[in-house]
This record gives sequence, structure tokens and C-alpha cells, in this order.
Amino acid sequence: MTGLPRVTITLVNGQLGGTVATADGVAGLIATGIATGELALNTPKAYFTLEEVEADGFTADYDTDNDSDVYRHAAAFYDRVGAGELWLIVVANTTTMTQMVANTVTSAAGKLLAEANGRVRLLGVTRRPAGTYAAVVTEGIDPDVSAAVVAAHTLALAWTAKYQPVRVVIEGRAFTGVVGDLRNNREGTQNRVLVVLGNDRPDATAFVGLVLGALAALPVQRKISRVKNGEIGITEAYLSNGASIRTFSDAVGGAQDALHDKGYVFARRFVGKNGYFFSSDPTCTTTADDYSSFARGRVIDKAILLSYGVLVDELEDDVDVDAATGRLAAGVVKALQSRIEEVVTAEMVVRGEASGVQCLISTAQNIITTGVLAVRLRVIPKGYSTYITEDLGFAIQTQ
Repeated sequence: MTGLPRVTITLVNGQLGGTVATADGVAGLIATGIATGELALNTPKAYFTLEEVEADGFTADYDTDNDSDVYRHAAAFYDRVGAGELWLIVVANTTTMTQMVANTVTSAAGKLLAEANGRVRLLGVTRRPAGTYAAVVTEGIDPDVSAAVVAAHTLALAWTAKYQPVRVVIEGRAFTGVVGDLRNNREGTQNRVLVVLGNDRPDATAFVGLVLGALAALPVQRKISRVKNGEIGITEAYLSNGASIRTFSDAVGGAQDALHDKGYVFARRFVGKNGYFFSSDPTCTTTADDYSSFARGRVIDKAILLSYGVLVDELEDDVDVDAATGRLAAGVVKALQSRIEEVVTAEMVVRGEASGVQCLISTAQNIITTGVLAVRLRVIPKGYSTYITEDLGFAIQTQ
């Protein structure tokens, strides 16, 4: 290897067959609007309560007067978390979502993530363009959505490579209403991106702030679609074509099943339960991908940060080797394995965010010659009761 001494962590995929502090619930939001007296355009700022957001001029009246959704998304976020860290950047409504998430230092996402200094784990991307904007729709949705999915994944990979992992929630705006035309996200490879098609109002937008808040309020392993989380607090559910979700069949094999199978998030109902619930948490990749669930991705991101916190302290350290073989000393290996497992266990397993952890470091490594210390870490995730089947019938008791 060449270059500066560094820790390199490679994520392993295909393994599932189908005490360091981490900022798990810190979120960022990119929204369109105009500057206020307190916050200029293209300037990221951290907020911790909705009152702070309002104090900077972002209110319900601001949204109405400026054809914006800044307050709407921020209010929905804080409705879920109560109080929490939200980084906001407001951009002109001529900025596309693809431009917002470009992997550059000057993009809205680049500025926000840099200013947050690695704290933002969840990034919501929204846009309300000028009223004269008319998308040339392809794949049943504003093409800016599909392009933003690819760009956001590139951005997220780049920041994760710097040990500042982030996952992105994209507004699936301007759905045509024709499910068959929709881009199939489950044929993609963008496992760090989720697209929201659901809405709490009859227009071309989506409830990104609501999803962002739900994610931020939950432990990393928990799906937003877990029914025990409770209903999501909206009185009526729509899609980003402005139509009520009730107009899309919820029968087995119906339109709602098709939306789910194509990898979109929306609101659904359950017989006998009041309110609406999130449909699932699919990322834009195949179901065979280990990180096809947003929750699974958040789990691995936390493991990245925890293991990095241990391993970075080992850089350039002098390491004992066995005098007879020149290989790594067994005591060194055992001590490092134990430290990594102890940290991940304390911060994830004990908290119920993972089922277990396994760390393996081979004593056969020729560290004298290579200068490389290879570590194998596997986090055993939680399972999810995504489909429940029941065999139900009568029984006749006999004496």
C-alpha cells in the first residue's frame, strides 16, 4: 500500500442471503425558498427546535408567501423528534435536486455536509420549483428524481469513504399517477438512497420532512414502517400526483403492492387500526442487496463509525509479533478483537440495535513485511417480520 497511513474499511455485501458516540439521528434538509433576514440562500445552519427555525423567519406564512415548503418539512421533522439537530440549507427554486446533491464542495449538499463536519447521517432533499416549471416526465415521475437518486448515491459513497456516512431521502415529486410507468427503483444499485412518493396534501410534492423526522426519532435498526411505532399523524394520505392513496387498490397484487415492489415509500392503512402508517423503507436497489432496507444501512453505518473509532487509534502503533514465526502475537490479536467487539456490543447489541458481533483477526498475517493489519468484522443484524402468515381453522376436542 502507498499514501498516508490510514484505516480502510470495505463494506461486504451478500452476507445475509436475501464506547464511541455516534450522531445517529442528526439530519440535514435541503429545501427551496428565498433568503430571510437571518439566513441567506446557500448557507447551512443547525437548528435544535422548531422555535429556532421560526425565529429565523421560516413560518407557515413564509411558505405561503414564497411558494415554499421549508417550514412544512421542518415542522413535520420536529413533530416527530420534539427537539433534535437539523441542518437546513435553503436554495433558489431554480436549483434541481440533482444539482443539490452533486458531489462537489459548492453544491447545497456538499456545503451542508462539510459545515456539519460529519454529524449529518440523514439528508432530506426537496424541491418546489417555480409555478411555470413543467417537467418532461419520463418513467412516470419528474426525471429530476431519477437523476437525483444516482447523484445522491455518488455523493453518499464519497462521504462514507471519509468516515462520514450519510443516507439520502429524495422527494419523489410529480408522479403521473400511472404505476406501470414508474421507474423501478428495485432494479437500481443506489442502496444509500430512498424515494418518498407519499404525501399529506393533494399536490406534486412528498412528505420528506415527515420521513426524515421518523428516521431521526428511531434507533438505527428500527424500520419506519414498524406498526408499533404508531400512526404517522396525518389525516389523509396522498401520492405526489395529488390523488388520495385510497384511489389506489390495496388488494393483494393491487396498485399499492406494485408501488411497494417498485421501491417507493408512501402511507397505507390497516384494517381495524386508526390512522396511516409508512409502507416500508426500501432503498433504490435489488432485494438481494444486504442494504436494500434503509434500516439495515443505518446499522452498518453505525458499525463503520464504532469500529473506525477503535482502529484509528492503532495506526502506526508498534505491534508485537511471535519471536518464532514473525507473525502477529496471539495476545495482540485477542486484545484488539476484544476491544472492537466490546465497543460494538455496548453501543449496538446491548441497545437492541444488532443481534451480535463477530471480530476475527488472523495471527497468520505477515505484518512485518506488509505493514497491513487486516480485520474481519461481522455485525449480526436484527430480523424483521415483514410478512406474517397464519394457519387458522377450527379444532374439535375429543375426550
